Parts: sequence; structure tokens; C-alpha cells
Amino acid sequence: MRYEIKKIDILSVIKIIFIVSLFIGALIGIFHALIFSFIGTLLQQMGGDEVEFGMRSITIITPFVMILFTALFFAFFNSVFAGFIVLIYNVLTQWIGGIRIDLDSVDD
Repeated sequence: MRYEIKKIDILSVIKIIFIVSLFIGALIGIFHALIFSFIGTLLQQMGGDEVEFGMRSITIITPFVMILFTALFFAFFNSVFAGFIVLIYNVLTQWIGGIRIDLDSVDD
């Protein structure tokens, strides 16, 4: 049997990419927050009392904001990029045809 993928639904691709990218972005945000907290702690120990007050407010709020921002930015960027790629594929399939797949039935 021979099939051809003529069109891909853009919204379904964007939905799946957004959810997966949100999860991966949250993991990357956690990693960045841990690194930033480590560097902030290191700077507090090296600087003594001069930077303690300014760094305390940064180290409490910043990791949560960083995780949220990284996850949302990563998910939004990847979703827009995937939607653009699917749109290009859908336009090109009208001119040159889609991806052809040959499938055979298998008896178990």
C-alpha cells in the first residue's frame, strides 16, 4: 500500500510541540537557576558584607522567575518555529507533492 502525506494539521503540531517544549524548557530553567544560585552563593562568600544585601533579594526571587521565563520562552519559540515549518511543508506539498510512504501488512 502506498500513502502520501498531503497536509499536516498545524494546530495539533503546535499543541504537542508546546507541551513538550514547556517541559524541556522547565528542565533547562531549573538547570540555569541552579547554576545561577551557585554563582550567587559563591559571589556572596567572596564579597563579604558588601554584596550580601543586594544578592539576597536576587537569590530568592530569580530562580523561580528564571524557570518560568525559560520554560515559556522555549515553548513559545519552538511552537512558532514548528508552525512555520509545517506551514512551509503544507505549501510545498501543493506544488511538488508530499512524502510518500509504502506500507505492507504483516501477519503475526
